[in-house]
Amino acid sequence: MPMSEIKVDHEDLSALPEQRRQKILLTLQMEGQVLAADLSQRFNVSEDTVRRDLRELARAGMVKRVYGGAVPLALDTGKPYVQRANSQEHIKQELAQAALALIRPRQILFLDASTTNRQIARALPNDVPLTVVTNCPPIAVDLSDHPLVTIIMPGGKLNKAMQALTGPECVEKLSQVNADLCFLGVCAIHPHYGICSENDEEVFVKRAMLEHAAEVAIIATEDKVGAVEGFKIAPIDKITHMITPDTVPKDLLTPYVEKAIRVIPVGETSAKTMRRTS
Repeated sequence: MPMSEIKVDHEDLSALPEQRRQKILLTLQMEGQVLAADLSQRFNVSEDTVRRDLRELARAGMVKRVYGGAVPLALDTGKPYVQRANSQEHIKQELAQAALALIRPRQILFLDASTTNRQIARALPNDVPLTVVTNCPPIAVDLSDHPLVTIIMPGGKLNKAMQALTGPECVEKLSQVNADLCFLGVCAIHPHYGICSENDEEVFVKRAMLEHAAEVAIIATEDKVGAVEGFKIAPIDKITHMITPDTVPKDLLTPYVEKAIRVIPVGETSAKTMRRTS
């Protein structure tokens, strides 16, 4: 819910920048976005003061500045593949298990170079024949012993930090594939700012996969839902499925449900899939 629709007590934090910034971070965590104009009224300070606060928080890597305010940054922002692979590993394994339910035998799958997609590759049953198109060498290696999976790699330039093939050759090859299902890892996803990446090279690769698949499943850990990064891949209406931990607040997921995206919450408290009701 936008801050303008929430009744809040005004606080005089004009002389307490550190406390004010902590309040901004708490508001971001609860509401998913802050607006400078609203914070100015809330804290009894000028909008210039709020903008300075947001600049400092952005400089510290704690928020992402957007027009008029700020949104959260994902926890993995700026980390290389190896570090991301070791982050939230148990949660990613749970999300991968849920993703398996979307897969049917003899499908052509896109798996991009996300660490959660690597968990999907490792969890694929040995008795399911598939064709997997991936730009991620570690995923290809993990699947090399699978008896029924055909692996296709698109070529291109290897980005070592991302463990991903990128570039025009990669994009051209992917554009020649008509995939049944794309599992797309994202750095951030936001109802207004769309599916985002922190790296401009991988935007074109992810976009090619998304545009050449019949169905697109986004797999996002909690920190990525409502976050924004610098490069937009596509609007959220390109998604058909969204798999997230069930700890994501329902109000953050409502915009996706309203777009008729099938939202699949994963975790011990999940009883059923969220669906749009008419």
